[in-house]
Amino acid sequence: MATAAKRKRTDEPVGELDFSKPWKMSDVVLLVEGQRFHVHRNVLALWSPVFEKMFTSNFSEKKKGEIRLPGKGAASVKSLLLMIYPPSKEEVTSENWNGILELAHEYQINSIVNKCEEFLKETLSRNDEIDVISTLILAQNFKLESLRERCIVSSMDLTLKEIQDHELFDEIEMENYIEVLDINIRLKQFRKENSPSKETLQGIQKRGFKKLDEIAKVLLKHISHKNSMESRDLNAVAKDDGVEAFLLALKLDNRPHSCPDMDNIVCPSMGAVSQLLKQLKGLFQSITEGNVNPDKTETAYMDT
Repeated sequence: MATAAKRKRTDEPVGELDFSKPWKMSDVVLLVEGQRFHVHRNVLALWSPVFEKMFTSNFSEKKKGEIRLPGKGAASVKSLLLMIYPPSKEEVTSENWNGILELAHEYQINSIVNKCEEFLKETLSRNDEIDVISTLILAQNFKLESLRERCIVSSMDLTLKEIQDHELFDEIEMENYIEVLDINIRLKQFRKENSPSKETLQGIQKRGFKKLDEIAKVLLKHISHKNSMESRDLNAVAKDDGVEAFLLALKLDNRPHSCPDMDNIVCPSMGAVSQLLKQLKGLFQSITEGNVNPDKTETAYMDT
């Protein structure tokens, strides 16, 4: 008895299930692309109303020991089986979601369909490169309402021309297209009503230039102990007294120095800093040209 108790069970699965041979009272085989998957009628019926009907009604598959699934992918079938068999460790990924979604939708395994939908919603939220229109069409084809609504909202980032020029434009259902148009029009109206006035933009620009001027003066004072800067550049800057002149003087400082105000810590040259400040100056200049979000710009220079 002790020897029998220690004997290894040959029908127990080890590691990941592969379904390639009979195991644990498996009673039916799915034949997919020449591969055999040994599975259990009760498990399939528990998850899928389609399989339940297949095994309990007067279908030919009811008594068959082997069921062919033409047009299905073996890899996708295995992924789906791994999701419904305990212990379920298979996850929806960018590599398998398409095949799993098609199978789960066909066999009405709603919990797996929901997992695929959540995966696509999360992917759409964090990845700007996802094709919103293609995803919208997929959502309408598989009746994924939550994903469809997410796609409608995400379409705000597209122009009407981009939507109409899409190769799948003709496949967008009229109801969905009307919602896309509605949200696009309302967004444009909102932006128009909430756009800052020209005077507001000019005020932000003026404050930005003033802040740049203050920063440049502080940096010039910081390096003023250098004799070359003191005698040559600062006097010239004082005569001009403009942001561009201050930036030019900073640009001429091309070597690090030992800072007497900070226990002789070595400070880098101001040449690189002047380039960054010049870029910020260009950013402020573009505000009145309508190329920059003024709220973000004002926050940027205030933080600086």
